[in-house]
Amino acid sequence: SIEEKLHHFWERYRTVIVALCAVVVLVILGRGIADYLAAQNMQAVQADYALADSPEKLKQFADDNAGHELAAVAWVQVADAAYTAGQGTAAIESYRKAVAALDDGSLADRAALGLAMSQLMAGKNAEGVASLEVLEESDDVTSGVRVEAAYHLARLAHSNNDAAAVKTHIEQILQIDPSSPWAQRVMGLQLEDASVVAEAAAPTSAKEESAEESEPVIRLNLSGSE
Repeated sequence: SIEEKLHHFWERYRTVIVALCAVVVLVILGRGIADYLAAQNMQAVQADYALADSPEKLKQFADDNAGHELAAVAWVQVADAAYTAGQGTAAIESYRKAVAALDDGSLADRAALGLAMSQLMAGKNAEGVASLEVLEESDDVTSGVRVEAAYHLARLAHSNNDAAAVKTHIEQILQIDPSSPWAQRVMGLQLEDASVVAEAAAPTSAKEESAEESEPVIRLNLSGSE
């Protein structure tokens, strides 16, 4: 009968069945304990992050919690503060740490843009331009960062009287996101192309007067404002 078959099956395999049940229970308990400890640790890290209200404290927090996602966020904040203060070299160091700690995503792209602009600020022009070009050309980078990188490249080309490069970057911006505020700003450069060519042929004295009145070429828009 079925009852007899089940009885014989149990007698033969009960040790294995009990062991499997014990393993399942242990796995469930272990996972629950791990989730609980992770949640407790996250709360502790979040509390420490909330107390880090200065660049020095943020640096200490990032060092103490290396590998945590909030540590990467702290490095971005430290780098932003350094850039705002005009400390290009310090900003480069912090942005590099942020980029290394972040996975792909909008914050990682923003940190990469900050790194490129900090390189320009620190006088590392070749590195800064190369970094901006990587951001502009990469399809994996968020469109907002790509457009802003292209805008800064267009401004640099404009300052060098390179009308062809200005046009190339403008076309790239319009291809990536024609509705972006950066697209609206860069159109002013397209209107100035003729004056760029005229300025290149102008007497030296006229160039010097124009340079004194010109707008600064590079402005980093990390916070959303020029």
